[in-house]
Amino acid sequence: NEPLQQRRYVQINNTLHTITDSFYYQVASKVSTFIDHGLLAKDSAITKLELPEFTAELTEGKWQVNPQPENFSADAVTELINHWRNTQAIEIAKADKIRTGKNITVYIKDKPPVNFTIVKNDTGIALVRNDIGLAYNISEDNFNGLTRLIVNNPPDNQPE
Repeated sequence: NEPLQQRRYVQINNTLHTITDSFYYQVASKVSTFIDHGLLAKDSAITKLELPEFTAELTEGKWQVNPQPENFSADAVTELINHWRNTQAIEIAKADKIRTGKNITVYIKDKPPVNFTIVKNDTGIALVRNDIGLAYNISEDNFNGLTRLIVNNPPDNQPE
């Protein structure tokens, strides 16, 4: 910065200019700060989830889970789908290389499926999209919300 008017020096070819320093922090920040931290687009109409432990699919307006857990509740699937719609990555980073491991595939109405590879790292868990080269770092709690059904446990039957 030049000290009198706090304007920034910018060199273009062999010419030095001073410009208003309005956008320095945006220009100096990582590219990933401009990427939506949501795992999916806000308007995504999820029709099927293929997770490591089970598959959930919307069939004739109802969610079917295979294999179906004991004490299954349609509300549990609704909560799972809401997690996918609302979860935000803590950080987005460039995926260094193509990753292999357990996969998650999210099917969205009228769009190609979105594939994630699960990668455990030092900071938690990353869902890597090899197709676009990005790793979405999420907390373990969010990962559990994205990959597990919370079922209602019936109360213990105790003899009287």
